[in-house]
Formats: sequence, C-alpha cells, structure tokens
Amino acid sequence: MVFWRGAGMSDSLPPEVPPELPAFWRARPENGDASEAGHETWQSGDFVGAFTLGGEDAASAHGQAARLGIASLDPILQRHDLPPVVASLAAEALVLAALLGAALKFEGRLILQAQGDGPVPMMIAEFASEKLAPEIMPASLRIYVRTPDLARLPVPEIGRRPALDSLTGQGLMSLTIDQGPDTELYQSVTPLEGARLDECMVGFFARSVQQEALLRIASARLVDENGLESWRAAGILVQRFAGDAARPDDSEDWNRIGILFSTLSDAELVDPAVSPGDLLFRLFHEEGIALFPPRILVEACSCNEARLSAILSRFTADEIAESLTEDGTIHAKCEFCARQYRIDPRNF
Repeated sequence: MVFWRGAGMSDSLPPEVPPELPAFWRARPENGDASEAGHETWQSGDFVGAFTLGGEDAASAHGQAARLGIASLDPILQRHDLPPVVASLAAEALVLAALLGAALKFEGRLILQAQGDGPVPMMIAEFASEKLAPEIMPASLRIYVRTPDLARLPVPEIGRRPALDSLTGQGLMSLTIDQGPDTELYQSVTPLEGARLDECMVGFFARSVQQEALLRIASARLVDENGLESWRAAGILVQRFAGDAARPDDSEDWNRIGILFSTLSDAELVDPAVSPGDLLFRLFHEEGIALFPPRILVEACSCNEARLSAILSRFTADEIAESLTEDGTIHAKCEFCARQYRIDPRNF
C-alpha cells in the first residue's frame, strides 16, 4: 500500500527509456488490422489487457496487466467507506480478480474469497464476464468485505504496507469459477500464506496449477493538486508457457524475465503518470512485446429489486411480518454494492 500526495510520480521510473519503440512493440487488434501501431489503446481508462513476451514467433511468456481507478475502483471503495488499510487490501483483491478472470478467458463469474481469523475475516472479490469480445461488453467488478472488529486493525505506517496475515489472520483463500446454472463449479483452495496478497497467489500457482508465474499488485490513495482524493490500483501477471516437444528450451529467457520483473516496484505500478503499457515497455522492451486489445472494467452489481422480491416471496407470512418496518416495507441492503432497497411486500 502506498500513500502519496501529488498527481505525478513518474520520477520513480528508470530514466533510461529508449527513444523509439521497436518494430515488435505494437497493439495487435483481433481483426488483424496492423494500422493501430503503438500502444495507444493501453493509455487510459480502467482495463485489463493481455500481452506476450519473447518474440513474435516464439513467445516464452504471456500475461495480463490491469489498472483500476475512477470507473471501477473509486465508486466501490467510496460506498463501502472502509478504513484505508482495508480499502487497500480490497483494491488489490479486485485487481487480482480482474487479472485471473481475464487470464482464464471464460464467460461467467470468478469469485476470489479470503476467509481467516483476523480483523478482516471475510473478503469476496468478484469478476463477471458476460461476453468474451472486449468491444461488446465490459467486465464488471464488485466486492464484499467484513470488518467486525476495527480495533484489531494494524496502525498504518506511511510508505509501508501491513502484512497480509495482520489483516486476514490465518485461513484459506478460494478461487471459484461459475459459468452458469448448467455447468459445474470449479473451485481451488490455497492457504493464506505470504506477506502480500500477490505472494499468496504465486504460491497458489505453484501448488494448484503447477505453473511458474510472476505477480505484483499495488494500490494507492492519491491526492491531486486540488486536494481531491482517489484510489488507484494496478497489477501485472506473467505466466510461463507450458513446455512441449515443439517448444525450445526457454529457461534462460524465463530467468531473464524474472530478473527484470523483480525490479518492478509498487510505486511504478500505481504511478498515475505512467500507463501499464508504458511500464511493460520499460521493463521488457528488449524481450519483444505484443499487446492485445484490453477489456474495459466497470463497477457493477447483479443485485436488483426484482431478485430480492423473488427471494422474499418465499418467506412465510410470519417471517415477512417480522421484517416489516414502521412504513410497512422491508428494508434490505446489498452487502456487495451497499445499495439500499425498500420493498413493499404487497408487490410480490
């Protein structure tokens, strides 16, 4: 977690930036139109996008980069009104859900749940993808966080993030993929281990997927020159391609990618003056990079009055009577989006 005042933080980036983009550095549209040279599609907005590393014909790694801000993250954190250390953890969980959901390329919901015995005993981040084509439908994010004992939260220190277990305690993190009522749920569980959420997920890749991966996630509460606060979070996930007989040994390439990735800092990830595309270029310009069209991310929730009314209609008359308020309606709150509903039982 990083707290900064001021909108520009690009001084944290290495000064050695090649003056021109190499020929292989470009956005690669799905329709094959190469006219969109450069990486302009990754410059603005809240999105998650795929990339490959290692050469046009023999990529050795692939990954996802995500950035969350005013369109997808701020509305969520403003409504939940969480303490800063908890809001930072929630922001990083949303980034992780976006990275994993985009990497798995499916239609449905990816649910990331952390459950432990700490001051944040329950956190559920959800990535929902209704259509695969990024130009047709954006993906949506939402989160639920339970903090019953605020007195147990660690005191935040400027420039230092609290350890993961100081927030979640000891417990488990589960990854669930729900592709609809006619499909089976996929679920995998891993211990909540590591000082950071991204370290915990790297352990999950090693144990559950048997795949080498690099992951870095960060969040920051920024203050602009007018004193307006906003949240920003970002992350980069790099995965090694699975080896096969047709693929040459890329151990040396993967080791070099790992060394370069280890230089990435939280400050660079959340710097509002630097796009994820620019950051990838500065890290891996010598490897050869291809960017693919990004998926727009928005804040959205699946709750609605009709769904709540359908649930309440299954209650008995006595249960409904016990739930009525003085104005004769039932008040309900969505724990994900904090939206308040006032439902008249005479309508169902």
